Amino acid sequence: MASRAFARRPRLAAPVLVLAALALSTTTAAPAAFGAGEPGTPAQARASQWWLDGLGVSKAHQVTRGEGVTVCVADTEFLPTAPDLIGADFSKGTDLTGSGLLTEPTPFSEDHGTQMAALIVGQGSGTNHAQGTLGVAPGAKVLWVSMSDTGELSLPAAIKACADLGADVITASVAGGIDTAAIAYAQARDAVIVAPTGNDSLRTGINDFAAHWGVIAVTGVDATLTFDPRANTSAATFPFQDLDPDPRPEDRAGTVLAAPYSAVRSTDQNCQGPLLPNVEGGYVSRCGTSGATAIVAGIVALVRSKFPELNAANVINRLIRTATQSGAAPRPSVPLGFGVVDAYAALSADVPAVTDNPLGSCYTGSRGIWDDRVKPSRPEPPAHTRLAPAPWKDPIANVPASTAVGTTQTTPAVPVTGPPDVASGPVAASGVSALVWIASGLAVVLGLAGVAAAVAVSRRGRRPTPSG
Repeated sequence: MASRAFARRPRLAAPVLVLAALALSTTTAAPAAFGAGEPGTPAQARASQWWLDGLGVSKAHQVTRGEGVTVCVADTEFLPTAPDLIGADFSKGTDLTGSGLLTEPTPFSEDHGTQMAALIVGQGSGTNHAQGTLGVAPGAKVLWVSMSDTGELSLPAAIKACADLGADVITASVAGGIDTAAIAYAQARDAVIVAPTGNDSLRTGINDFAAHWGVIAVTGVDATLTFDPRANTSAATFPFQDLDPDPRPEDRAGTVLAAPYSAVRSTDQNCQGPLLPNVEGGYVSRCGTSGATAIVAGIVALVRSKFPELNAANVINRLIRTATQSGAAPRPSVPLGFGVVDAYAALSADVPAVTDNPLGSCYTGSRGIWDDRVKPSRPEPPAHTRLAPAPWKDPIANVPASTAVGTTQTTPAVPVTGPPDVASGPVAASGVSALVWIASGLAVVLGLAGVAAAVAVSRRGRRPTPSG
C-alpha cells in the first residue's frame, strides 16, 4: 500500500492550482478534433459499428432491446426526423434553449445530440433496418433535454430536468460544470448517471462531471479493446492511501468503464471512428468519449429492461462486475477502470446483489470503492423511486441549495446527516474553495494579459463542451 501513496494526485501549491484550472477552462472550450472526409453511406455506417458484435450487443438484443426503459439524453440539438431515428420515441422532453426539437437541419445545426441519441436508440435504415446506425437500446424511450451555446445553458439544470422527467438512465456527453446537488437530486430518484472522462489525452485526471461519486465515468478503447491515448483516464489505480495530515481522502472518483472511442487507435493527426449521422445528410467519422458514454448508457438501459427489479446501485454493480478486464483485480485500475463493458455478460452473468452503490453516491454520502472509509449515511433508494420535482434544496435528497444556474460548485457539499466533505470536485489542502484560488489567478491573468484576453477566456467557459 505504501507505493500507492505516491500515486495519488499531489495537493498543488496555489499558483500551480490556478494555472491548472485556467488551462482546463481553455482546453474544454472547443470540441475535440474528429475524422474528416466525404459523408459515408448507410451500409458503411453499419459496418463501422464494431461494438455490436465485439461487445455482445447483437447477442444481448436476443434478450432485450431496452423496452420499458427511459433514457434521458442531455445534449445540444436533436433532429428526430434523421433517417436512423425515425421510429424512435422522442415524445417527451425539456427545452432549455427556446427552440425545441429540430424539424429540419439549418446551416448552424449541430450533429452531437442527434448522434448521441442515434447511438442509444437508433433504429437503422433500409431493408430490415440492416443499414445505418443501430442503437444499443433501440427499444428504449428517449427523454431529450436540449442545451444551447448561448451562455444560458446549465448542466445542473439539465440533470435536474432529466430526473424530473422520470429518467431511468441519464447521459450527458459534455464536459461542463456540475455540482453535487444536481447529482444527488438524480440519484435520490434512482437514476443511473453516465458521463465521459474527456478527450484531452490527459492521463492525470478526468473531467469534473465524471468524477462525482456514483457516476459511471467512461473512457475509450479502439476495436482491439486497447485504450485510446486521446481519451482521458484516472491518474492512478484506486483506492489511494492518505498519508498527509489532512484527514480528507481524495476528493474525486475515477474511471469506471471503457467503451468504443474509435475504430483504429488514434494518433495526433487523425482519428478513425465510427460513422454517425450528419444532420445535413450522410455520415461522418466521429471519435470520442461522448460516443463511448452513449454506448454505455444504452447498455445500462438493456440491464434495466432485463432486471426491472434492480435499483441503480445493483445495475451499476452488474455492469462493473461483468466488464472485460485485462487482469483479475476486483478493483479498478488504470487506464480502463473495471474494464471494457460487455452487454451480453451484463444480462446473463450471475451477479450477487449489493446494498450500496459500489461507486459511492452523492445522495447517500458514500464513496464506495474509491474510499471505503467513508460510509453511507442513508440507504440507497429502491428501484423506480419517483419523487415529485423539488427545489434544489431538496427535502428528500437533503442536500444544500445549488449554486446559481449555469455555475459550477467546487466546494464540498455536505449533507445535513451525511459524512463530512462530500465534495463535488478537487479542493485545496487548506480546505479553501478552489473558486478562491481561481479568482485570484484570474486577477493575475487580467493584469498580465489585459481585459481582452480575460473576456475571451470567459466566453470559452460558458458552455458545456461536447466530449467527442
